[in-house]
Amino acid sequence: MISIQDTVFLRWDTIELDDLLGYRLYRKSNLEPEFILLAEIPPDENTYADFDVDFGVEYAYQLSAAVPGHESARTDALPITPGPSFTWFADEAGDRVVKLTHDTRYTIHTTSGFFGLVDIAADPCAGVAWVVNRNSIISGDVLRIDASGRVVLPRVNFTTPVEIALDLNSGAAWVADRGAGEVVKLNSSANRLFSVQGLGEPVSVSVDQTTGDCLVADRRGDRVTAISADGSATRDFAGPLNALRALRVNSTESSVWVSDSTRVMKFTLAGVAVLTLPQEFNFANTLAVNEGTGDIWVSDLSRGTVSKFSTSGAKEFEVTGFNNPVDLAVNLFDGSCIVADRLNNRLVRIAADGSIERTLDGAGFPFAVAVQNSCPE
Repeated sequence: MISIQDTVFLRWDTIELDDLLGYRLYRKSNLEPEFILLAEIPPDENTYADFDVDFGVEYAYQLSAAVPGHESARTDALPITPGPSFTWFADEAGDRVVKLTHDTRYTIHTTSGFFGLVDIAADPCAGVAWVVNRNSIISGDVLRIDASGRVVLPRVNFTTPVEIALDLNSGAAWVADRGAGEVVKLNSSANRLFSVQGLGEPVSVSVDQTTGDCLVADRRGDRVTAISADGSATRDFAGPLNALRALRVNSTESSVWVSDSTRVMKFTLAGVAVLTLPQEFNFANTLAVNEGTGDIWVSDLSRGTVSKFSTSGAKEFEVTGFNNPVDLAVNLFDGSCIVADRLNNRLVRIAADGSIERTLDGAGFPFAVAVQNSCPE
């Protein structure tokens, strides 16, 4: 069973009985008190598409088989919550990229054959995921996976690619190549447009969706560099810093959050310091911004925590119990945050209120996660 947008698709193993009359499919939402008969299905069919579902509502399904004068016991109920998004994650141990349903319960498809996966970004308008793959310590590439799980050529070669960020308006991708000390811009077909060199050690990139400019965290230069959308101009701000780890732009309010190892700061896109989060971190490794609310999520790799702060810097809550929470991604539909909990071999979905909404065990070593949210209008 999977959901694609506002449709739930079900499939089951057929039963070989001469007198089989068919199957009966039952459904119950979390808004209803009991299961109702949804459909009676002929014996030679084993699929059903339920188009009558709403985003954010949990449905449960049961199936039975009918023969003359008798109906079998129903199967155990299988729950699913359809919605407008998908979650992608990169499993470092399994050398695979997995696409999950909106509720992160079920696998839609798996693409294998990678080596050294380090980052992933989802384009909601094109329906593709961009993947950063490290073949060795001195070589890597970037490629795309389409909505059906197929690798889309070309593969673009880099020295040491570490992170990718997308311009959702043009479909372009910006790649931080730490080993080459450059940031490369690719068009939506993965053709090189230009590169900006001399950046020292670019470790993180994020795009201002309003202007198309790219902001770069340069760890060796202890600075943040802004590159114009056409690559013609660069400017530095927010330096000097001490141990840059990550940055994320909030295009809605024209700000950028910067992780400097033990502290997280907020700047305007003009480079004016706005605030520093009141909490001191051991190792603030990853950031994720909810551009709808302005909230910022922070993972502390050393302490094994994920914390949420408001746009004004007020701490809302902290969730503990992680072991190497290496990446975060926000689902804009419900404000939840997906955590790649690498050494616990799982993905964890934290609801906007801080409760654990769902855990997906058996995820290998999830090194990167991305939510394919709705395409902006």
